Amino acid sequence: MSSVIKNIIIYSGILLTIIVGYYFFTLNNSSDVSSGDAAVQAKVELETKEFLDRLIEVQSLDLKIETVKDERLQGLVDYYSAVPEVPAGRVNPFAVVN
Repeated sequence: MSSVIKNIIIYSGILLTIIVGYYFFTLNNSSDVSSGDAAVQAKVELETKEFLDRLIEVQSLDLKIETVKDERLQGLVDYYSAVPEVPAGRVNPFAVVN
């Protein structure tokens, strides 16, 4: 999979996480919306406008792929090594130690 497609998937996931997080954050206040109070409606409209403004800001970000394609990043070496599994503790921790 090319890096452009990976970046698109990653940034779409981030945006979706932000939207879902905001939805769950405002879910606690959902009972206020059903009351029909004018002050509550004004608060909801203000928060909705704030959210839409921030959403437009996030959507207008210009993501540059040149940073990821830099030679210095491509030349990094992975030194990962598997950690051997060792037994931990005793079979019966309550047994008498001799």
